[in-house]
Amino acid sequence: MAAGLLPQSAAGSKGASNVDMISQLPHDLKDRILECLDSREAARTALLSTQWKDVWLRHGRLVFDWDFHKTQAGRKRTREDNKREDFVKMVTEILLSRSGPVKKFKLVIPKSGPKLLQSDLEVWCRHLSRNGIEELHLACSTVDQEGGKLRYKLPICIFSCHTIKQMRLDGFSIVFPANARLGSIFSCLTSLHMRDCVVCMHHPTGTVPTIPNLEELVFCPCGDIKDFVVSAPKLRTLCVMYSPIQTDWEWFEPHFRTIKLLMLSPETLLLLKRFPNLLVLRIVLGDKPCSTTHAREAAPRMLEDPSGWFDDQDLCKLAIVLVETFSASRQEMLFMKAILSSSPALDKFVIKESSNIDASVAFKFPRELLSFRRASPKAQIIFDGR
Repeated sequence: MAAGLLPQSAAGSKGASNVDMISQLPHDLKDRILECLDSREAARTALLSTQWKDVWLRHGRLVFDWDFHKTQAGRKRTREDNKREDFVKMVTEILLSRSGPVKKFKLVIPKSGPKLLQSDLEVWCRHLSRNGIEELHLACSTVDQEGGKLRYKLPICIFSCHTIKQMRLDGFSIVFPANARLGSIFSCLTSLHMRDCVVCMHHPTGTVPTIPNLEELVFCPCGDIKDFVVSAPKLRTLCVMYSPIQTDWEWFEPHFRTIKLLMLSPETLLLLKRFPNLLVLRIVLGDKPCSTTHAREAAPRMLEDPSGWFDDQDLCKLAIVLVETFSASRQEMLFMKAILSSSPALDKFVIKESSNIDASVAFKFPRELLSFRRASPKAQIIFDGR
């Protein structure tokens, strides 16, 4: 009945307007829709209309991750070479078709994915470094071979790229150029995450490269980072997870007093004593009870006097502590008490229980910690149970 009240022209155009309603969405909203799709699905939106095609060609956040490879896996390929050639051709065409800058590029190659050549990465990274890349995430599975792992190298052009702000590398060999020691590298980089990476750097006497704007540095995990010797005057956040404590941290000495937020695992707790201006501490203990060599050796001394674990000035500014996957083992309880008794400025202490913690232990340990005398009278202990 309502339809009969409409003018004939309006009623006749109602269906057509509904059909094209999606094309009338604001450009920003269309771009956000594309961000929720993998690059293959996002490319298909260009078939909807010329307006969507324009949005796709201007879209500068490209993701080729695990979801993307799952769609690839459904296609039959008889040869590994064909799989690589098809993938490289597709990524290259998508990159070259951009009508604007590519601000984000994420590439994740699983073991079942195409076996890229080093030259493929070189071509893509060279193009990205010239087209406004700001966020770069490269993750390539390493290949086990006799004598070690075969890794891709971070393309040399990335070191001198002036637009990258955030970079995540997984499974790469990072070989610093010989002239890096003469000046700054990654000039706009503020955040660097490295996972299972190997670093190779020249060490002439008295000269180290500078990453002038780096604020966040993450090793999670990286077993071979002893050659990562740089100057980072703005560094404030450090995460060292599951890396061997044998790593020589003397190169980091100038930055010990600038770090405000620190994230550690049991293997790296020794580093805690080196950051006198630390404000926020996050510790991820893991699902197994803390049983590192360092914890076992320290336990007898901590039993006698938990406060003796730290010197008076070690944690004098620490305000917030977040402990994750806490199982309330003997060593873990001792370490928590050591922090509580040595942090006069502590404001909040949050403990998240492990999913494997025994129910009876989970019931008892909060009372023990709440009754423990703290250095800070305002310290609030918060328990986040399962």
